[in-house]
Amino acid sequence: MDSNPISVHTTGFFRFSSGTAPVPKRVPPGGISGFASTVILQPLDLVKTRLQQDNTLKASERRSIPAIFKKIWIEEGKLGLWKGTGATLAR
Repeated sequence: MDSNPISVHTTGFFRFSSGTAPVPKRVPPGGISGFASTVILQPLDLVKTRLQQDNTLKASERRSIPAIFKKIWIEEGKLGLWKGTGATLAR
């Protein structure tokens, strides 16, 4: 066996060993779960970003999380909560 730590690590990475699936079988489920979590959590990420942008305002002008949700829902519609989803999925 090779004593190079990188070689030792990578050779076992693609093998089925100790009850774990090989990489080609792990990639699709990982991609699907990443897609699902992005789509589900995108509205919260958008509100978080808007809240961070609000941080530049004076304390009296800042809005709460529900107020930001409401503003997006009213001004941009339901689908406005998913703005930026494409960019997030692309990375």
